[in-house]
Amino acid sequence: MSSLKKFFIEQKAQSTVEYVLGVFILTIVAYGAIRAFGSALGISFKKTASIRTGMAGMGP
Repeated sequence: MSSLKKFFIEQKAQSTVEYVLGVFILTIVAYGAIRAFGSALGISFKKTASIRTGMAGMGP
């Protein structure tokens, strides 16, 4: 195999690995953010829902 062709094949493989690692890291960060802020967001949404559907609220 010519060295130029081999170079391009290796570059494609390297790019693929970099994209996979990037997606993996973003997934881990997103999971951590959801775990850290998920309960706080749930509480906030429940408060908002109770205000909207309460006596003085707007209703569903």
